Formats: sequence, structure tokens, C-alpha cells
Amino acid sequence: MGNDEYLQQIEEEIYQKAVDAIASWNEPDIYVVSFYFWEDEQNPCKPRLSIGFNTESHYREVSEGMEREDYLFDYRWNFAWWLQNDDAVQYGCDPQSAELVRKWVGSCGVFYFDKYGECPDIKDNEDELNKYQAMEDAFIDMLVRVVQRIHKEGILTSHFGKELPIIIHELEYYDEPLKINLAANGPELIERGFIYLCKGK
Repeated sequence: MGNDEYLQQIEEEIYQKAVDAIASWNEPDIYVVSFYFWEDEQNPCKPRLSIGFNTESHYREVSEGMEREDYLFDYRWNFAWWLQNDDAVQYGCDPQSAELVRKWVGSCGVFYFDKYGECPDIKDNEDELNKYQAMEDAFIDMLVRVVQRIHKEGILTSHFGKELPIIIHELEYYDEPLKINLAANGPELIERGFIYLCKGK
């Protein structure tokens, strides 16, 4: 298989995992779905994804007694305050999906390494750095397509009776995550509090 075919298979598998996860959630007050992506061992060759959610009841619990609007936005939209469910669905962490990710990364024209001790010294090599960045961008673009498909097919509405934002994120919030999530969800699903968090206002 080629680069596009590997990524297509990853996309389909993540979509199905997300659909199955959503169907299994019974909490009545879920207000946001989390697509938390990270690099295992801070290794760009090992992109991973965790699919979870947060609830209104948990938000009320962590923000109890807080009246400042900016703090409330943080409690509501910052993953640091979310449930971070222990049973969240993960992709890339099991041997089967990790192997598919490894094959995709290997097809991206970058030097594949398992551990940082094996990482080539490319900090001054702009062309090589750009290859790793292009790979990360392709992974994020794929997540955007998955979210758009979930919305288009009405998966959330069928299960919850309404649409919910699916936030694609790491642990930091700035202009780029805002652009990504506006593209994935549409502006009607992105609340002012998330915009506030990303813009640091």
C-alpha cells in the first residue's frame, strides 16, 4: 500500500472506533467529545489518539463556587479539567493499530525511529523538519475529515438528540486549534468560551 492508502485505512478505523464509542456512552449530560491527539514518548513517528467526553455535571463539580467568566471558560473547555475517562477509546496504542501507523509513517519519507536515542540530529535541517511537520499536518487533516463525517452522518444527533462539538486538541490552546475546530465542526458548534480559551483573552 502507498501513503494515501495507509492513511485512508487509519481514517476509516478511527471513524469506526469513534462511532462505536459514541454509541456506548450513556451519560445524559455529555456536552463535548474529545479527540485528544499526542505523540507517544514525544516521538513524532508515533501519533496517537484518545476519544472521550466531558459532562455538564463534571463541569459544575470542578467549577463550583467560581464566578469569574474567564475561569469558567477554562473549566468548561480546557481538557485539563475534563473527565479524561480511564476507559477512553485509544488509537495507535494497541499492536494492530500501532503497526498500521508505523507503516503509514514509514511511507511519509521521514526517518522512522522508535526511541529518541535513534532520532537523527535534524534540528538545523529545514527540509527534514518540514517532512515531520507535513506528517503531523496530514494526521490532523485526517481527524478533521473524521469529525466532519460524523457530523454529516448525524451520528451524534441519532444518539444524543442534538449535535455536539468534537474538539480536536493537544494540551495547549492557541489560534491554530481554533482554526482546526472551526473547520471540523463549523462555527455554529464552537462556543464563545472555546474561542476565548484559544485566543487567551
